[in-house]
Amino acid sequence: MTTDLVDFKPYYYMVLSYATISDDPLQADPNQFLAGRRNIKVYRAVPHKTEPENFGTALNSSYGSGPKLTRIEGRGNGGNVLEFTKETVDEILNNGISNNPTYMGGMGPVSVKVIDPVKVPNAKFELYFKERSSSNTTFLRDSMTANSYWVLVNKTTGDTLAGDTTLGTKFESLQGRNFEYPAKGKYRAFNNANPNVSLADWGLSIEITQVKNPGENAEADPSNSMVSWSVEWEDNGKQWLTAVIDNDAQSTATSGALWQNWIRSGTNGRGGTFDAHLHDFTDASGAALDPGQAYERIWNGRIAPYALTARAALNPTNGRNTYGFAWTSNGATDNPLSEVASIELVITKDRSKWTRCAVIEMSDDEVRNSNEGSIYKFSMRSGTSRDRNLNPQSGNTGLSWFPGYAINMETGERLNIAFSEDSYLGGENGRDMIWNPTDKVYNDNGNYPALGGKHFIYIFGTGLTMTNRAIKGERYYGEDDANFNRFRTGLANVPTGTLEKRRFLSQAMWVIPTYLAPGYDMANGVPPTDVKFKINIQKAYTSFNTGSTLNNNRPLYSFDAADIAPTVNKEVGKKSLDLVNVVPNPYRAYSEYENSPIDSRVKITNLPPTCTITVYDMAGNFIRKISKADEKTYYEWDLKNGNNVPISSGLYLIHVKAPGLGEKIVRWYGIMHAIDLDTY
Repeated sequence: MTTDLVDFKPYYYMVLSYATISDDPLQADPNQFLAGRRNIKVYRAVPHKTEPENFGTALNSSYGSGPKLTRIEGRGNGGNVLEFTKETVDEILNNGISNNPTYMGGMGPVSVKVIDPVKVPNAKFELYFKERSSSNTTFLRDSMTANSYWVLVNKTTGDTLAGDTTLGTKFESLQGRNFEYPAKGKYRAFNNANPNVSLADWGLSIEITQVKNPGENAEADPSNSMVSWSVEWEDNGKQWLTAVIDNDAQSTATSGALWQNWIRSGTNGRGGTFDAHLHDFTDASGAALDPGQAYERIWNGRIAPYALTARAALNPTNGRNTYGFAWTSNGATDNPLSEVASIELVITKDRSKWTRCAVIEMSDDEVRNSNEGSIYKFSMRSGTSRDRNLNPQSGNTGLSWFPGYAINMETGERLNIAFSEDSYLGGENGRDMIWNPTDKVYNDNGNYPALGGKHFIYIFGTGLTMTNRAIKGERYYGEDDANFNRFRTGLANVPTGTLEKRRFLSQAMWVIPTYLAPGYDMANGVPPTDVKFKINIQKAYTSFNTGSTLNNNRPLYSFDAADIAPTVNKEVGKKSLDLVNVVPNPYRAYSEYENSPIDSRVKITNLPPTCTITVYDMAGNFIRKISKADEKTYYEWDLKNGNNVPISSGLYLIHVKAPGLGEKIVRWYGIMHAIDLDTY
């Protein structure tokens, strides 16, 4: 055992002492880092404005903000909420993918946080993950092992730091270490220009944790890796869209509207004979896929993973409408929950952002002979295709346009979308090949669910699906007709049991059974206003090929701290003179800056590094002249004149002159306390 593995640089607001740790510093348990008996002290800090520093310092970040990360390789988010920059979204819409997407500051896959906005350097950085041993496949993920650690390189100076712990420990590092641990042998020091450099010197902290994917820790984690969701309306006064709300009470075999229990999260049926059309879903071992019902809460039960969506019944009972919103294949193995990704779905009036898509027949088998073409459910619609302007496209069937787009926030890919129609419901726009739901829930006879014509939204993923993860999903390749051949094959007009349909629908990732809110109409197929859906899922860091091989497809990011580093500007310095002040003002024989009963003291604040302070009384008599030349932004005046004699009570003018910046005059009033000789 050793105690001298890491030489941590002291930090101004935190002091740590270390218990004995193992020879492998990456395996150190942070719970062993106990506070010592001799280093517990009280540290006082006085907040101050930074504009006067360096003759004009403008901060471009704040505590808790972060840089714009650009993904070079790999994927995963460590449980962080993701948001792309507008430029990245535009690139994805134009090209179908952004191999190197950029995330908004503080909303990237890794938590790089500003802890001292003044210290952030104007430098370029590279952050990558490194494994000490080969990855082992765990559950359904091929992710980085918990034995991995991060390495941060300051590309401007060449200085390098590594993580204090492995990815297996949730730990916000303020220091970093100046060595790495190679695959074999002892640790070795980085060849840094500054051997004592730390994250604190760069004003940054890093927190990276390897997480589990959805379904991999469901019994122990009630959130089941669900992080957050949001619905952002362009006009909050026009919330025109809704969807079928999951209703667990409708789960009995002989009564009720069984189709309302469409999200099969929970433990209903546990311990009994499993009924796929009544019970909540389980994996191959019988364990509940979502025992904590985390995925029944998205949009208050209106959005769910396809893996948890109720299956279609093979032998429906007329009048019960027992069909679900997913096909009959096994969602637990065909659509692994671990492959569900964070997405952004936008429904928009802007036709340039619309998505070419397949249209799926959604009429139940009990009315199949009355739908258009007698098409089986979950087959491609037989209606005439539509062009981007929603005009009929002769010579083609089954394709249309969805008024919006979907993006995988972890990979930077544009995703395929399909929407459904029930062509039996012609009166609910179910036979026109346009995504234009109505607000009707039941048809006129009151038995058959209309659900706005069943214009449901299906978002397809790009991960590995089916048993043994044998099928790779594909991103959106554009509007060319040839790009939809796999939709035609996968949605062929067959009743059940085809391998191609299983393979294709195994790529379905999210389901939204939408219809209109009461009182709205979109017969022309154009949404009334824009609306954006965001779903954030916790995903493990793993490999992803972007065309770069710098880190063997493992996570690698870059960022330019120039966007968040402070800038020095003389114009800021000139304006900062307006901040010059004297505190307290007025002075009433006491201030908290004083150290004893015979001490008199005020502070002249927000001063530049170099300036001249001259004090006059109201008659224009010279009182004192002070030359300041230090980095402090204040000067403590002991209320004495140039001859070290206490001043009298009265009104004074304090003139501050800074070379190259300008001048400032402050009026100050002081009431001096009487001399108490008993205190000497």
